[in-house]
Amino acid sequence: MRDQQPAVDAAERRLTTKETAELLGVKPETVYAYVSRGQLSSRRGPGGRGSSFDAKEVEALARRKRRDASAADFSGELSVRTRITLIDKDRYYFRGVDAAELAARHTYEEIAEWLWTGRLRPGVTFTAPDASVAVARRAV
Repeated sequence: MRDQQPAVDAAERRLTTKETAELLGVKPETVYAYVSRGQLSSRRGPGGRGSSFDAKEVEALARRKRRDASAADFSGELSVRTRITLIDKDRYYFRGVDAAELAARHTYEEIAEWLWTGRLRPGVTFTAPDASVAVARRAV
C-alpha cells in the first residue's frame, strides 16, 4: 500500500474549484462565470463530478487580475484592459493561456475560433463563401 500520492508534474497540476476560487479571491460561482466567458478552461472530474482547472492558467488569470487592480497607479506606463490578451514581460497570453504553447499545439484556425467563440474545435478550417470567392474573382 502507498501512503502518498505520486508527485504530479507542475506542468500538469490541476486545481479544484474551491482552490481556484481561493487563489483568485472570488466565489466558486465566479469561477464558472470565468469559464463561460472563456477566461478559464475546465475539465470535468472522474464520473462527471466537479471540475478541475489548469494551475498555470489560473495563476495567469490571478496575475492579470492583480495587474488590472494596480493599473490605476498612473505610473506613466500604458495599460489597456482586455479579457482576451495579456502581455506580461516577454510573454503573451490569450484567454490566460501562453501563446507559444497554443501555437505549438493548435492550428491558426483552431486558435482563432477559440478566441472568437470561446470553444476549441480541433480540426476546424475556414473557407470563404462561394459568393465571396466569385466576387473576388470578378474583381481580379
